[in-house]
Amino acid sequence: MADKKPSLVVPPQWVEAMNAETTELMKVLFGHMEDQIRFADSKAQGLLLLATSALVAVAITGALNKGTGITLIDSGESLFSRVSALFIILMFAALIVAIYCAVLTLRPWPSVPGVETLLYFDSISRLSLEDFIRKFTAQTHNDLNVSMLSAIHTKAQIADWKFFQVRLGLNFLLVAMVLWGAAQIMSAFAR
Repeated sequence: MADKKPSLVVPPQWVEAMNAETTELMKVLFGHMEDQIRFADSKAQGLLLLATSALVAVAITGALNKGTGITLIDSGESLFSRVSALFIILMFAALIVAIYCAVLTLRPWPSVPGVETLLYFDSISRLSLEDFIRKFTAQTHNDLNVSMLSAIHTKAQIADWKFFQVRLGLNFLLVAMVLWGAAQIMSAFAR
């Protein structure tokens, strides 16, 4: 038997204080969290475009080829060539991580951990139409407020996670670009 998730109960004094202005504020906060999620997704799309373009440029220029790994371990190569090969390999890895972070950010969240609420498509879609209508209309004002506040909190967590992934991906993209520059400098001194 599955454990039932605990139900949040808003203290009565809070319910009394939740007037039309508070309800409007909850709607604004809900919309703001939605906008932040969309903003993070837009940034992730840009990151994905930049990192993928850089990876394609690496592939087209042949900077990373079959010989890069051999150059790295070949003691007959100059130190500058070997360090350049190391930087190219690390740059490639950094670009892959940046792409991975962007894709993770863009991945949909079909279910929301925490309090069950009828404000998310996954919770709604698991119910029949009749069950959804019955459960939604049976909610008290307190239940609706808890659902809305839970949704706002969860959306804030989702937005925070998405922005963390975008920052991480951008950091790896920056590292990749620095490594590329360093590899070019090392290649200039290689024989």
